[in-house]
Amino acid sequence: MKKYCIACGSSLDVDGICSNENCKRRTLQLAAKTAKTLATSKDETNQTARLATRSTLKADALGAAKAKARALSL
Repeated sequence: MKKYCIACGSSLDVDGICSNENCKRRTLQLAAKTAKTLATSKDETNQTARLATRSTLKADALGAAKAKARALSL
């Protein structure tokens, strides 16, 4: 089923964005899409940083536990 822009009547693309380059609603839709993309990539970056920090903390804790075990075995 083909969908149309409620502002100008032009057809919408697969993402639901108006195909009329002069449509005001298209400008808003593209701005929203860009903001969503940036927020998503920022969240992925933050998640990657958290995972890296978590694995570093685990590695530090494991290293400390090994060092303590070595000290106790001496």
